[in-house]
Amino acid sequence: MRVLVGSLLAFGCCFSQTPPPSFEVASVKPAAHPGTNAMPRVFPPAVLRIGIPGGGPPANADPGTLRYTGISLKLLVQIAYDLPPSRISGPGWLDSETYDIVAKIPAGTAKDQVNPMLQSLLAERFGLAFHRETRELPIYELTVAKGGLKMKESTLADAASPPTPRPGGGGNTLRVDGSGFPVAPAGFRSMTGLLSQGGATILGNGQTVRSLLIMLMNELDRPVVDKTGLTGAYDFRLTFMPAAGIALPEPPPGSATDVASEPAPNLQAALSSQLGLKLESAKGPVEMLVIDRANKTPTEN
Repeated sequence: MRVLVGSLLAFGCCFSQTPPPSFEVASVKPAAHPGTNAMPRVFPPAVLRIGIPGGGPPANADPGTLRYTGISLKLLVQIAYDLPPSRISGPGWLDSETYDIVAKIPAGTAKDQVNPMLQSLLAERFGLAFHRETRELPIYELTVAKGGLKMKESTLADAASPPTPRPGGGGNTLRVDGSGFPVAPAGFRSMTGLLSQGGATILGNGQTVRSLLIMLMNELDRPVVDKTGLTGAYDFRLTFMPAAGIALPEPPPGSATDVASEPAPNLQAALSSQLGLKLESAKGPVEMLVIDRANKTPTEN
C-alpha cells in the first residue's frame, strides 16, 4: 500500500507541472556590430516603455516580435528579472559581449509573460544558472529634501490603475514635440526619456516613487531604498547630466540644440532642485542575483 500511495503522489506531482512559457521561435546570435549596447544605461526598457495596456514588448513596429540589437547579456538579465545592474553579480564579460535577438511571441501572450519567456531563453540558449543571496552593501536612501517636495500630485483621474486604451488602438506610437521629446497621450500614465546634448531628461506622468526608484537604480552604482513615505502618483520633469561613459548624441548642425548652453546638474543636485528629493548614503541588506554560470556563445538557433 505504501508503494501504491507513493506512486500516485509521484504521478500527481509530475502531471501538475506546467512547462515555463517560451517564445515560438528565437534567433540568438553574437552581435553583428559588437561593442554597442542596445539601450543606454540611463534609459532601460522599463523607463522608455509607455504605460499603455496591451502595448506588447519595448518600442517595436511588430508587437508580435521582440527585437534587441547589440544587447549585452547583463542587460538582458536586467530586463528578464526586472533588476537594476547594481543587484546583479557576475563575470565582467556580461557587459562587454553583445547579441542580436529576434524572438516570436505566441499570439494572445499577456505582457507579464514576456519576462518569463526571456528567463527561459537565458536558461536554454545561454545555460544561465544563478543563485540569490543577501549582502550588506552601500545603498542610497531616497528622502524628501529639507525644502519640501517639488513634484506635483498627478492630475490623472486614477493614476493607481491602468488607463483606458484610446479608441481605435494606437499601440505604443508617440508624437514628439519641437525638441524631439516623446509626448504621452492625454490621460495616460507614462515615463519617457530623451538623451541630448543638454543631458538626460525624464518626464513622468502619473508615476509612483517606485517608478522613479527603478530609473535611479539603473543610473546609480548602488541600490536605492524609498524612505520618502510618499504613496501617491506624481507628474515631474527631471533633467540631469548622466554618468560618465554615456555618449551624448551630436545635435544636427544649425538646430536649436546646436548652441552652447549651461550644462545640466548631476543627478543628486537635479533631484534636490527639481523634485525636492535627496539621496543619502547608508548601508543595508541587498538581495543579489549572483550568476554562477553562463555561456558566451549561445546554442544554435
